[in-house]
Amino acid sequence: MQWAATCVLSLALALPVLHGPHAYAAASTGAAATAAPQGSAAKSSNPAGSRGAQQPAKDPAPRNPRPEDVVADWEMDGKRVGLSRYELHLELANHQRRRDAGVEALAFLTESALVRAEAEAQQAMPSRAKARAAREQLEAQLKAAGRRLEDEPAFRNMTTQELEDYLAIGLAQQEMTRRAAGLAEGEQPDADLVALWMTEVRGRHTVVTEAAKLPAGVVATVDGKEIGLLDLGRVLGRTQGLEKKRRFLRQIILRKLLGNAAEKVGLRITDAQLDRALQARREAVVANPAAKGIPYAELLRSVGHTEESL
Repeated sequence: MQWAATCVLSLALALPVLHGPHAYAAASTGAAATAAPQGSAAKSSNPAGSRGAQQPAKDPAPRNPRPEDVVADWEMDGKRVGLSRYELHLELANHQRRRDAGVEALAFLTESALVRAEAEAQQAMPSRAKARAAREQLEAQLKAAGRRLEDEPAFRNMTTQELEDYLAIGLAQQEMTRRAAGLAEGEQPDADLVALWMTEVRGRHTVVTEAAKLPAGVVATVDGKEIGLLDLGRVLGRTQGLEKKRRFLRQIILRKLLGNAAEKVGLRITDAQLDRALQARREAVVANPAAKGIPYAELLRSVGHTEESL
């Protein structure tokens, strides 16, 4: 489904929210990411090699995640090892950033940041009480239809706070569109008016999403305010299916086990060895008839990688 963050989703009584193919929850942008997995930014954290495969997060992770932030654990060297949601979110962001899901999630984050910036400038951000009332209205609408909020795919992975933030952004977007269009108070703008207003808003702000223009660990800036990998990962964490998240959890655990085993035997991959392996992979891909005429970098992007992330 095409990205539709600029449209308006009406649930029964015309409750406005920003939405995309997966009805993303609004994330706070422009603020520092809360946490990243331990060692994600340090080259020395990879015993099997001197170069990390993933981009570092902007901020260090807590060394001891809270119990409620541990999403998986396993045994290594006779000890239980926990894996935090921050590590999962970064794994999702690193691997999904250039795939459709990541592109859509990033579009949502930048759109939300633009709406928030406009709302702050126009003093149009609804109060917490209004956001709470919108959530209660949504719950009542669903209940009247014999449904529950926690069972809805669009909302079941959101906390109450996230849902209210999400609804607040949508309410602000509609209110500012209404004002710009000169509509009467209480009159709801349609999707076309919202899309037109968003087009005008984009022209007033500077959004950068090109990786080459961004520091490591940052996926976009809106008027210079950074949106980090962890911000993107949090959104993906709410929208990706359980089986996909399990697959990424297994990848992280396997990488940690391999790193631990390599450290025990003193195995360390040098930069020269890594470069030779990457060159061999590049040559094999380019020699594949199915890839004829397609630049290697483009092939990597199609599977969610760059040469650096690989």
